[in-house]
Amino acid sequence: MGLGKFKKPAFTRIGEFRKRLIKISRRLRNSLEEREVLKREPGRPKGANLFPVGALSLVKNVAVLRFFCAVSGWKNQVPTFFKARQEKGSLSPACEWFPQTKALVRSNEDGKAQKVRIYAAYRVSQLSNKNKERKVNEMTEEKRLERLRKPKGRVDVVLDTDMYNEIDDQFALAYLLRSEEKLDLQAVYAAPFFNHRSTSPADGMEKSYEEIHKVLRLMEKQEYCGRVLKGSSRYLPSEEEPVDSPAARDLVARVMERNDDNPLYVVAIGAITNIASAILMEPGIIEKMVVVWLGGNAREWKDDREFNALQDVAADRVVFGSGVPVVQLPCMGVVSAFSTTGPELEYWLRGKNKLCDYLIDNTLEEVQLCGQSGCWSRVIWDVTAVAWLLDESFMEERYEHRPIPQYDHKWSVDRTGHFIKYVYGINRDRIFADLFQKLSK
Repeated sequence: MGLGKFKKPAFTRIGEFRKRLIKISRRLRNSLEEREVLKREPGRPKGANLFPVGALSLVKNVAVLRFFCAVSGWKNQVPTFFKARQEKGSLSPACEWFPQTKALVRSNEDGKAQKVRIYAAYRVSQLSNKNKERKVNEMTEEKRLERLRKPKGRVDVVLDTDMYNEIDDQFALAYLLRSEEKLDLQAVYAAPFFNHRSTSPADGMEKSYEEIHKVLRLMEKQEYCGRVLKGSSRYLPSEEEPVDSPAARDLVARVMERNDDNPLYVVAIGAITNIASAILMEPGIIEKMVVVWLGGNAREWKDDREFNALQDVAADRVVFGSGVPVVQLPCMGVVSAFSTTGPELEYWLRGKNKLCDYLIDNTLEEVQLCGQSGCWSRVIWDVTAVAWLLDESFMEERYEHRPIPQYDHKWSVDRTGHFIKYVYGINRDRIFADLFQKLSK
């Protein structure tokens, strides 16, 4: 019998595989230490600090890539993996996380494998733009923590809302206007959204703009109609490019004319594109405002696939990374407890005034549209963002290091970053009692 060529034993192949990984890991570490930024290539996401990780081109197998990412020794670093760019310029969302290499990915409906180019990026804890980084450093942690305390007395507020998206924004606007003893509404901004109630983010913003006016007319508060402004018609194209809009320009102007000891409170109950755009236009506004945002899910939740957060992740990252004082009210796992039912709404609000009847009818229509029947409930969690400004007994909260929203809809946390105020519990009955009492006036 001829000897021929025998297949290498499994333990030998594993040993060679281990040596290969060690070789790649050393090259990668050296590249990261050099921190040599690669030249921009067409299609690469703007603002991504790419590093020479060409050593990974040695890796051809997807399984090897997964294993390498787990053992390559990227300690105390937050790698952010951007979407793959196919040769034709379209995106392959299945390939968001891989390091820089070339791979074959089956993504077409016809089953053909296409060669895609994957880009990996390492981002430092702050935004890459030096001007915004400087603004973060200028605002001391002491000043930020002072801003995050519950305000005393009456405060100026603007509301950023995707009002036509759901049925709870209408409750929130009405609650804010009926809390005049503590809140002075300065402006209302229409935010973009895209779901079954709109044909595009721009259409969602336009419909929200009209819905805001409708609620103001029902409340006989037409004097506020002149303070309603249209917001962004699209989401941020990158973390460095704002979307110009009347709302973003108005926010910059309002904040910049204020005194340092009199911040503007921005209650945001939709995608925070308008706010992020204003920060990108004028980073200095972070020192004179506080953002109260209902968005994202609880830190302990399985993911961050919450509507307000997932629509514009770039905007989320800009706001949390800018250093602006943020109060976050997470949805699932925290304010998801703020739900109501048809019988409860009928008992407390029916027949009280035109606004109350509209709120109930609008809720019932949404229930039918979503296919709910029998025993049902609906969350109206947007109300809680307004409630945070009203009474300390309404919520439980703590300071947390700022989160880093990821494009795969997960949270990362920068333990060296600045603090935000994080709401982790609500007193559902107390808030509803206050809400029903004020709406039924």
